[in-house]
Amino acid sequence: MEKTQHLSSLSGGIGQSRLTGLIDSIAEGTSDPILSLVHAGRWGWDITTNANEWSEELWPLYGLDPHSTEPSYEAWRETIFPEDREAVESTIHNAVAKGTEFNCTWRVNGLNSSEVQWLMSKGTPVRDEQGKVIRYAGIVLDVTEWMRADGMRRESQARFKAVFESNSVIKLILDPASGNIIDANGCAERYYGWPAGQLQSMNISQINVLPWEAIQSHLASWQEHESQHFEFRHRRADRTIRDVEAFGSKISIHGKPYVYLIINDITERNRLASLMAFRLRLYQMSETATEAELLRATLNEAERLTDSIIGFCHVLSGPFSPDMQRVWSTNTMQHECRMDTDQGDMGVRMAGIWQEALRDGKALIHNDFKSLNRNRPLPHGHSDVQRELVVPHMEGTTVTAIFGIGNCPYDYTEDDASLVNNLAGFAWDIIARKHAERAEQVMQEQLNQSQKLELVGQLAGGIAHDYNNMLAITLGHVEMLLDQVPESHPFFNGLKAILNSTERSVAITSQLLAFARKQTVQPAVVRLNALVEECLPMLRGAMGESIACVWHPGPAINSISIDPGQFDQILLILCLNARDAIKENGTITINAGESTTPGYAVLTVSDTGIGINERHLPHIFEPFFTTKEVGKGTGLGLSTVYGIVKQHNGHVACSSEQGKGTTFTLSFPLYSDPVVAEKPADDERSEPAVEDSKVILIVEDEPDILHLVQTILEKIGYRVRSAPDGESALKLDPQGINLLLTDVVLPGMNGPQLYEIMQEADPDLQCMFMSGYAPESLDHLQSLQEGVNFIRKPFSIKDLVGLVQRSLEPQSYLPPQ
Repeated sequence: MEKTQHLSSLSGGIGQSRLTGLIDSIAEGTSDPILSLVHAGRWGWDITTNANEWSEELWPLYGLDPHSTEPSYEAWRETIFPEDREAVESTIHNAVAKGTEFNCTWRVNGLNSSEVQWLMSKGTPVRDEQGKVIRYAGIVLDVTEWMRADGMRRESQARFKAVFESNSVIKLILDPASGNIIDANGCAERYYGWPAGQLQSMNISQINVLPWEAIQSHLASWQEHESQHFEFRHRRADRTIRDVEAFGSKISIHGKPYVYLIINDITERNRLASLMAFRLRLYQMSETATEAELLRATLNEAERLTDSIIGFCHVLSGPFSPDMQRVWSTNTMQHECRMDTDQGDMGVRMAGIWQEALRDGKALIHNDFKSLNRNRPLPHGHSDVQRELVVPHMEGTTVTAIFGIGNCPYDYTEDDASLVNNLAGFAWDIIARKHAERAEQVMQEQLNQSQKLELVGQLAGGIAHDYNNMLAITLGHVEMLLDQVPESHPFFNGLKAILNSTERSVAITSQLLAFARKQTVQPAVVRLNALVEECLPMLRGAMGESIACVWHPGPAINSISIDPGQFDQILLILCLNARDAIKENGTITINAGESTTPGYAVLTVSDTGIGINERHLPHIFEPFFTTKEVGKGTGLGLSTVYGIVKQHNGHVACSSEQGKGTTFTLSFPLYSDPVVAEKPADDERSEPAVEDSKVILIVEDEPDILHLVQTILEKIGYRVRSAPDGESALKLDPQGINLLLTDVVLPGMNGPQLYEIMQEADPDLQCMFMSGYAPESLDHLQSLQEGVNFIRKPFSIKDLVGLVQRSLEPQSYLPPQ
């Protein structure tokens, strides 16, 4: 039965009616030469005598030499592939028994060719004068090409269906004419929340929030182009609306055009981008906007990102102006709330809806507001509320303000609470800074300039520090994947490209942090001459043959305290700027010496370039200021130099004369001649044996970084325990812990405080710190002193493992002086 179904599906699949019609047209009055051209032949079979007649064309089709045997039913039967005989004979016998036509398809047996040959035959009954069937006449047609094409089509359809159904991304097939959803895979069913059967009966306009005319325009665009992608907002079964990116291409199924969509949820990506963009906009607004305007802009942004229509902020404590005590969003003031002004915020507080937020200092989500058991109704004129999200802003353990949004068309989530909390934090930080600035009343131009640099520096440093955590996760996982993937693997080059891109991003982040003076530095006391001489080969290679790089060393014993990597960075920036200022041939001169101010070493970088316009000199250290053409300068180079020099308690100055050149003068405090520490060899260490492996406790409040570091250390054989904060770490059994690996800044107690407590119980406990914050922001923590191991984020696996191993073997590690 399976063979019969298999053959039937094959013949039916290539268009049974079309082949039958073709056989009829060939059989009716076709001459023998035409039969040979179309790979067909005639046959006759007398069912009363079992005599057979074969035309000359049939012999090669059957794989037989002409007239090599007597034409017979048995001879023909032997030419059929054994697995097909039963089905073919059954079809013929049934037709003969009923006196009807028959059609059958089979594979030819015994051919020398490696390819399978398929034949199809139609038999027509011939009757005598009494209507009795006495013989059958028919034609045989070579349908090998038809069968091959049909098999390829079926295989292609099966592959497409498998990829469509099993893929982990959302996929839809649309009718571009109507917008109807023709098919949806399992991932789409899970994402949208409707069963697949219901999705396939829906129209895309029931999901896409755009008007139908706009949807039609996009469908038409997909029909006109091979592939395009657009960003939409899609509605789900739970009424939530998500940002999506739809990649569409036109396909054809049975000759009818369709649109094949691959959909990615980009809600979190868009929210992160919106947060970063809004943070920048808020900083820009802070120069001229009032505190109330900053809060209103924050509420407007919270409404926009959560599809809410109510936004409010009630300030509970602090030395703020009266217009900041209660702030509403623009939409709330204009359309939603008509509450009397003399009721203030007390009416809402007395209604009892904020009691938990004020008591516990945690966000509240009320997705069924009317069901709340409130002490009293909302104040007169307050807008009707269906849903509400309330986020308290904390200063220590005190709630200083309440931020809230309301009446989203779908339920609020913890992600919405985190979003509002971040926005509130942005606004509050800026407002606090504005109050500090106003209290100081500093009007001098030099201090105003410093505050301007600090403003953008805080932005750059804040973004770069957050970005460093993401880069640490990306860098670690890519390195682990590269360790597991051979170079011959198709993903190897892609992973290598991600690694290179991540390392470039680390360098950019380092520039931003340096400008913000938040770069984690590891200074060492080194001789100034040695620093320059180590960098000279790289500098001369970057200058080219037309520019001479001249070096005049200073006193041999002059030593400064600086991060060598950052020294290379500032020297390279100054020399590259000098190179760009020299149009053709010229000279860059580097001089080291002592300052006229006692206790300082001086480094000057001079060039014979075009010089700097006098009106530009006061602005050259400003971030994003550049005199280069658009696209050829970022404006971060000299601001980075400024940040690094200031970070090392130094000074930087510039003098220039147009047409003659420019000189930058850098001054650094002098230190006593350094004691050269023997650097631990960067050799390949064997992984510790499992039975001898040490126990490491990791304390990190960023879950992804915690998981990454734990995975790295467990992979090389260490036994690892983990905790998200100091309080949780202290609850663990301290027995057997050899090394504490902790972030410096943690919720609650910080890393050094945790180490002090644990060291009291185990004086032999080793400790290693990790952080992305600048050391000067941590200097007040007494546990961070010279000789404590430290690694900056983001770090490579090699650096992490090496420092962990040295920390576990303190006798072989010489701490920096």
